Amino acid sequence: WRTLLAACRVYKAFDLAEKVVEHIVELKAIEAGDYILLLNTYSSNQKWDKVTNLRMFLRENKIMTIPGCCSIEMKGVVHEFVAGDVKHPRKDEIYKMVDEILKQLKMGGYVSQVESELRDLNASEKEKALCYHSEMLAVAFGVISTPPGMTIRVASSVRVCVDCHEFGKVFSAVYDWKLIIRDRN
Repeated sequence: WRTLLAACRVYKAFDLAEKVVEHIVELKAIEAGDYILLLNTYSSNQKWDKVTNLRMFLRENKIMTIPGCCSIEMKGVVHEFVAGDVKHPRKDEIYKMVDEILKQLKMGGYVSQVESELRDLNASEKEKALCYHSEMLAVAFGVISTPPGMTIRVASSVRVCVDCHEFGKVFSAVYDWKLIIRDRN
């Protein structure tokens, strides 16, 4: 059922997604991630009223999820990043490097996939929000922490969005680094 629910998000079939969640609830097999998939399905269909109602339901029922994160190992130390992370001791360098990488990638043909941002924002706000996904922060940390030509390995606890996938593809073509981003799928 979860595979079908994930497919509903990909194919923007929110009506079917609602039925799948109802069935999972009937089976008493519901998990927080199922609600998040439904939430993302609503968001990708711009059903903002349904997003608001579902978020309220999650809060009222104290259904919590752990934010997705990316990790990268450097010199035996694992560094973790979440979207918009400001806790890393080298955050200023990392954010500066993300901005520089994006500038270079745009010259190399990278175009932000704003449909990957699932909040009700205008296009420029969505593009800005996408810039600091955990994958991009981890890659930028890898760039400032390794010599050119080395392999950068990033592990993501959630599925990598379309924008981060495109970012990784263009990054590998523009920069002299081999990039491996592994997600949960």
